[in-house]
Amino acid sequence: MKRFLLVRASLLVPVLFVASAVVFLSAHLIPGDPAINRLGIDATPEQIRAIREELALERSLPEQYLVWLGRVLRADLGRSHLNRQPAAELVAQKIPATVELAVAAWLLSLLIALPLGLAAALRRSSLVDHVSVLFSTFTMAVPTFWLGVLFILTFALHLRWLPATGRVALLDDPVRALRHLAMPALTLGIVLAGTLTRYIKTSILEVLGYAYVTTAHAKGLPRRAVLARHVVRNAAVPIVTILGLQMGTLLTGAVVTEAVFDWPGLGSLVVYSVLNKDHTVVQASVLLFVVAFLAINLAIDILYAVLDPRIRYG
Repeated sequence: MKRFLLVRASLLVPVLFVASAVVFLSAHLIPGDPAINRLGIDATPEQIRAIREELALERSLPEQYLVWLGRVLRADLGRSHLNRQPAAELVAQKIPATVELAVAAWLLSLLIALPLGLAAALRRSSLVDHVSVLFSTFTMAVPTFWLGVLFILTFALHLRWLPATGRVALLDDPVRALRHLAMPALTLGIVLAGTLTRYIKTSILEVLGYAYVTTAHAKGLPRRAVLARHVVRNAAVPIVTILGLQMGTLLTGAVVTEAVFDWPGLGSLVVYSVLNKDHTVVQASVLLFVVAFLAINLAIDILYAVLDPRIRYG
């Protein structure tokens, strides 16, 4: 198991190196001069020259990347040119909102999809199966922003049950925080639940057709025991994959949902930074997205080895 984890962790190093280069180059595709963006159009040539020297903009692109990478390894992600605040602080301020929304939406999608997908697989061609197919098709086709606007019109403007926009910290006022969180989390959770329901149903159906499941039934094992010991455990690997990918997608910032509900997360920060040509904050945010995805993938690999011991020896 230790060897398996060491191998998986060592593979992250070259991936991180390549990803950091892509992040660095992508930020340079944003139009505009970072020095002028930081100082404004009224800056003097001397001021612009000083900033360009500070950011190593006079050097070649490979040299600029090495300087930037050295700063990143020292936990120096630079400063925003809009307010001179460290980019790491700006990103850190947005992390709690994004994590809160992501975890809430992820749990809601799991609470919806797990019983629905399992019931649809165990009762093929029944009413619940048809409902699951309809639900999956609808949620995979409907735009997230449309569903969000529909919720605002229904629950905020018409019924006046929930606030339309904004966020309250969970520790400051739990009740108000949950009321603000309800609609954006439900919007994302329902959309994700459609895909997850289909994956759960497909995985369960595949395992139900294996010979060892038929053998377990033939031995007279109770239905619940067969489902718990043989079906659910063996169907969990592909389900864990989609769950991990969904969490990674959510943590990178549900930009559309955050914009609809004015949710102050990382997605909103990236959009704002791109529009204002704040290269430093864009690099810091995207680099965090990459690290989050890699960490989640590593966690998925560990869960694979726990759920299926054959993987750790493959």
